[in-house]
Amino acid sequence: MIIIYIVFMSLALYHRNKSTYIYFKTLTSATFVLNGIYHGYCNQNYILIPALIGFLIGDIMLASKLRRNFLYGMGGFFLADIWLTYVLYQLKSVVIYDFILSLLVIIFVTVISKHPKMHLGHYRRPMYGYGFVLALAVSNSMGCYLMYETRSYLILTVGMAFYFISDFLLMFQYFYKTDYREILKIAKMLFYFVGAYMIACSVGV
Repeated sequence: MIIIYIVFMSLALYHRNKSTYIYFKTLTSATFVLNGIYHGYCNQNYILIPALIGFLIGDIMLASKLRRNFLYGMGGFFLADIWLTYVLYQLKSVVIYDFILSLLVIIFVTVISKHPKMHLGHYRRPMYGYGFVLALAVSNSMGCYLMYETRSYLILTVGMAFYFISDFLLMFQYFYKTDYREILKIAKMLFYFVGAYMIACSVGV
């Protein structure tokens, strides 16, 4: 499965500026959903499948040419993040430390939105909500690893960290005026594809 995933990921990276990009990105996203289903079947644990499906929907929306596709894509990932947060809160109690990263994200978005090269426009408010929930999911994955110290939660935590970095890069790719947008796009895709695959594999170890 990992060989197939690497092939589709490489094709998606190669076709990133072509009309065929949506097909290869969809195949790549579908592969980590199938990988999650496979590991879920082996371990009778399908708890992360809704989040992976949310990733798939978000990927299709962001890769498409639909009007306002960025908001639609953000919606798919937002629902995935909410599900991840919900699942992880079934495994640990709420503590004040969970919200530190979310608060830092809110502060960062507020500060960076004032930079003359950053143009969030009407996306700023959705960014607040999305960033808050994503950071909460990342913090909870870390909390679960510190509590249980299993290989499964370590892989999930690293995958969530990569996913978080990819969204950080995506914000600059879409809204920051820079000559390095192509480099940002490649880096974002690499972090995201590796992170999503690790999240999908986390239930299988």
